[in-house]
Amino acid sequence: MFVSACTNAHQAEQLKTALAKAEIELSDIQPTPQKDGTSYVFEYNTNTLTASDVFRSSDKNVQASVDGKIDCSKLGEQTISYTLSNNAGKRTGSITCVVKDTQGPTCQVKKPTVKITQGDTFDPTSNIEVKDPVDGALALVEQQPTPIKTDSTKTAYKTGWYTLEITSPTGEKVSAVDTSITGSYTVTITGSDKHGNNLVGSTSYTVVVEEAPKPVEESKPAENTNEATGTTEAGTSSVS
Repeated sequence: MFVSACTNAHQAEQLKTALAKAEIELSDIQPTPQKDGTSYVFEYNTNTLTASDVFRSSDKNVQASVDGKIDCSKLGEQTISYTLSNNAGKRTGSITCVVKDTQGPTCQVKKPTVKITQGDTFDPTSNIEVKDPVDGALALVEQQPTPIKTDSTKTAYKTGWYTLEITSPTGEKVSAVDTSITGSYTVTITGSDKHGNNLVGSTSYTVVVEEAPKPVEESKPAENTNEATGTTEAGTSSVS
């Protein structure tokens, strides 16, 4: 009995030690959140994660019960509660999860230089695709909108946006490519997603308005006159 009691006491002590050392850790999920001090950082997206799928006990002999969900569509801190337990008892705690948007919208320029003929119509948006990896296509606006929130690191807007700035062949800022005037125009794209991430990728391209080709006049066949004989090609004498 003494040996059995000692064994039981030793096992109980091992269970207590295991419980005390066990920690909450990340499961094998993709993409893997980043650890930032005591917090876990999740990239902004449209997913809602079940916390028990994200976190587990570092000791397989200690059970982890993790409550709640992580809404990755909402920026900021979210707190998740957990309980670690085994036959020696249980421990409770909380995890701080932070959702951040670090991916800026992209601008894809289809052609770096677009050549059009004088007098043609041209839409400057036809050569670009501006979109956010999560929120999709950005809206074209005439001027940068007023922020709804500004802090020390980032500015927030009601929605994502982009503007076009067009420079004429003479260096003036104009509202459109005037296809009646030949020369090179520069189209510059500026924008941001709703969380203040600026546009990345190609942000300008050139439009060259070329002179329209002049119409070619049809040449009339010349009349073949024989001056020496005084006759035309038809063979009729021009002398009476």
